[in-house]
Amino acid sequence: MVVSMALAAAALPTSHAAAEPPQPTAFDHGIQKNTAPGTHGPLPAGFSRTELTVKFRADRKIRLTGDGRTRRLVAHDSRDARILQRILDDYPGATIRRMSQRSETAITAERVKLEKNTKRALPDLNAWFAVAVPTGIEGLLEDLNALPSVEIAQSIPELTPSSEPLQSRQLYRNPANSSAGAGVDADYANALPGGKGQGITLTDVEGGTNLIPRGPANSLASGNAHSLMVADSIGHDEVWAWGANNRGQLGISGVAATNTPWKIPGLTNVIAVSAAQDHSAALLADGTVWMWGENGSGQLGDSTTTDRPTPVQVPGLTGVTALATGPNHTLAVLGDGTVKAWGSNSYGKLGNGTTTNTLSPVPVPGLTDVTNVAAGLNHSVARLGDGTLRSWGRGTSGELGTGNTAHSYVPTPVSDITDADMVSAAGSHTLALTYGATVMAWGLNTHGQLGDGTTVKRLSPITVPGLSNITDISAGSDYSVVRSARAGTEALAWGNNNSGQLGDGTTVKRMVPTVVATPVDLVRAGKSHTVVKTSATTPELKAWGSNTNGQLGDGTSISATSGTSVVTRLNQWNTCHEEFTSRATSAGPPIRLRPMAGDPCESGSDQGHGTASAAVGGAADDNGAGIAGIAPYAKLQLNTTADAAWGIDAAIATSQAGDVILLEIAKAYPADGSGKWWPVEYYAAAYDQIVLATAKGITVVEAAGNGDNSLDDANDAYAVTIMDRPDSGALMVGAGEPPSVAGVNCAGSGRPLARTPVVKSPTSLGSTYGSRVDVQGYGLCVTTAITWSGAAEPNKVYSVNFTGTSAASAMIAPTVAALQGVMKARGQLLTPAQVRDVLRSTGTPQQPGPRHIGPLPNLRAAIESVGN
Repeated sequence: MVVSMALAAAALPTSHAAAEPPQPTAFDHGIQKNTAPGTHGPLPAGFSRTELTVKFRADRKIRLTGDGRTRRLVAHDSRDARILQRILDDYPGATIRRMSQRSETAITAERVKLEKNTKRALPDLNAWFAVAVPTGIEGLLEDLNALPSVEIAQSIPELTPSSEPLQSRQLYRNPANSSAGAGVDADYANALPGGKGQGITLTDVEGGTNLIPRGPANSLASGNAHSLMVADSIGHDEVWAWGANNRGQLGISGVAATNTPWKIPGLTNVIAVSAAQDHSAALLADGTVWMWGENGSGQLGDSTTTDRPTPVQVPGLTGVTALATGPNHTLAVLGDGTVKAWGSNSYGKLGNGTTTNTLSPVPVPGLTDVTNVAAGLNHSVARLGDGTLRSWGRGTSGELGTGNTAHSYVPTPVSDITDADMVSAAGSHTLALTYGATVMAWGLNTHGQLGDGTTVKRLSPITVPGLSNITDISAGSDYSVVRSARAGTEALAWGNNNSGQLGDGTTVKRMVPTVVATPVDLVRAGKSHTVVKTSATTPELKAWGSNTNGQLGDGTSISATSGTSVVTRLNQWNTCHEEFTSRATSAGPPIRLRPMAGDPCESGSDQGHGTASAAVGGAADDNGAGIAGIAPYAKLQLNTTADAAWGIDAAIATSQAGDVILLEIAKAYPADGSGKWWPVEYYAAAYDQIVLATAKGITVVEAAGNGDNSLDDANDAYAVTIMDRPDSGALMVGAGEPPSVAGVNCAGSGRPLARTPVVKSPTSLGSTYGSRVDVQGYGLCVTTAITWSGAAEPNKVYSVNFTGTSAASAMIAPTVAALQGVMKARGQLLTPAQVRDVLRSTGTPQQPGPRHIGPLPNLRAAIESVGN
């Protein structure tokens, strides 16, 4: 619905946006591409050294066509595309993709419609692209910004969640004239039709963090239908798992399967992982081995045949330096170069001269100076320090490489190899990487997994043709994958491809090595899926192949024939908290706009910033526990900024006129010691997204930041960048002092007057301030729900002091949702400009002083000012 023009004219003051002359064109970032922070070198601290976004001039019509390895740049003038491609080629490993995940057609249609409605030109989000570059970003920025086809290229800032520690009570719901202190008068709005946010979508966009896959070669593993990685999420190495869990192979009790990575509880300081058919293993830095999953043959080594859904330590095994898992047996290399084995001993694959299973580790006789091991279906291989190999177990298909098909119950020399650097085995074939960076292969070849162009099994090692500069190898059940350092690093694969496990975009079997992905750093093959780590300063994981159990980790169960991204953005919300689960009786549970890594019942950190932000507005008010959200019936959406689109694009796509987007992100610059913070819109891509959102009728609530600095500072390049542009239309929020009784509030005694800007002190970070800041919320003493994994009942934890502009913005966003809910019920939705004006003009005034953060909104006064 559209608000009555007579009502709007009579009841609302003129907005900032309305006072500005119509813009004949969208803001041209080109006038700032040599001055805005992050557009040139030397880059200030806090900017990415590997990622940037670039906006091309709309009239140049620069686009990407194709997908995967066939993607290429095109342009209205082909010279533009050639020049851009040459520049990118000058930076090995550089990749470019569209910033938005929405289709170009959808984005254009939305922009054209909004331009018609608003009578103004709007930014074209199709002109924005994201570029990743392993090294040399400052040179690339300079090269791109020098091109006439580029409007602006800017390094992606390392944004910081606008967060502080937590502590106090729900005074922010008070009436403006309350003797306990002024609030937004939530109860008044909540009592009106629509006043609990009915029909309004509130999206919380949090500062996102990603899992960081670790570097060592054994930090990644693929099993039958599950995957493992060692990742750093909070400063130490942990194991994350995804895929099938029918036998406990994920190490996470109570989870049937997961299509995104989840952390395995209790494992830290891990240096290597191994994944087999349905069991898994981890090697810790202290030399101990922990295992979990299927144990029917004793492959977990704990002296039982009981499956283990969570990790158990292999008793009596210490000093381990390497390990390998086959479908039902396990091998470990000890620090003295000897090997121990356990589990199934069919065909003598434990190497102890028998075929008797063993439920605990036993020595493999005759082996010394072993550096690493590999385990296939029914055979085992060891690499010795002198570069020779020993193998034992089943030999029917030539998998032992001894020149015949005999089984061997003890280690036997592999023929013709004296310079092996690495060995890998799976199914009934084996691969070895030589010091000369070539690959040798032997064994079963039914699907061409040996890569020699035939399906003839090989009883002795043969050289895989067409390979050079190989640095990593991985044998899958009936296919093979390697990593080459040529051409800026690439993955090559061959063999069976019925599930797309080769990653070349087809399901066609390949008899010889075929390039399938670039750039890559590590490759790991499973039964019918592959996981690789990309080559980048900030690496990510890609996967392809079978995905029926979520083993690709991309948030789906859809198989892929080429690389799909494993979800590494960390969950920021505990949606199992009692304040969210009970929303099912009112507005429904929170909705994550994109898949996220981690248990949805835990946030990415014990502070629970996302949980706290969302609960201020979205906590259930009818469950008889905890707090009452300001807009408890609003539809609550959750998203993070752990990608180039900053999480805003998905929020825009799923929001309509009248809805609210909360940006709980800001730019912090503590590296220079100043501690300054700025609102996220200083970043050109975020600015354009905010402009589009507000043009669509979505109110964007933006945290000003916790820097104790002024946005009117003419000597501050970040502030100048913001203030020299036309108003983005966002409702910018500062942090004000909460009410005190005799100078005492939750932060202690001697507090300043309520509604004065929070100033930097030992107990608080000061609010960013200035003429651009529209309104304030409490910067201290905001009571909310949080999450804390160490609590006895983590889903029932609360804080009395959520602080900073995070708390203030989390308070204002649902205030807007409550206001719009009332207006929607009346058929009188407000525009974002009208929302801003009515909240400023009717709010409880800021205390006099030099630092402007605006009034505290008053819902009663705001609603009454626009009539009934």
